Amino acid sequence: MDGTERGGQTLSKAAALFLWAVVVVALGYGVVRTAVQAAALFTG
Repeated sequence: MDGTERGGQTLSKAAALFLWAVVVVALGYGVVRTAVQAAALFTG
């Protein structure tokens, strides 16, 4: 394995971690938004 393959692996891992972070943040945002809407619905 030469340096370019190792660099590509590192870049792939970084991209995968970034995508996971985006997904987690999006899911968290959706959950919080839904909770706020539910609270507003119940509190009137």
